Amino acid sequence: MEATIKFTLPDEQVEFESAASGWKLAGILFDLDNRLRNLRKYEGQETITIEDMRTLIRETMQDQGIYFEMLMFS
Repeated sequence: MEATIKFTLPDEQVEFESAASGWKLAGILFDLDNRLRNLRKYEGQETITIEDMRTLIRETMQDQGIYFEMLMFS
């Protein structure tokens, strides 16, 4: 099976960046899960504030070079 996605650049640059970076989102979720696991297992932290979670999400994304500003749905 083969699939081809075409974008008209620069008009669809945001859409292209979102599609091209999609595989990184799976890595971000994996890393985020591990970071939360480590907080619980090694630091004994059972709860996390909403603001701490938002920060953790953004830091994990930045580690992969992904920013909300470059995603289509931001």
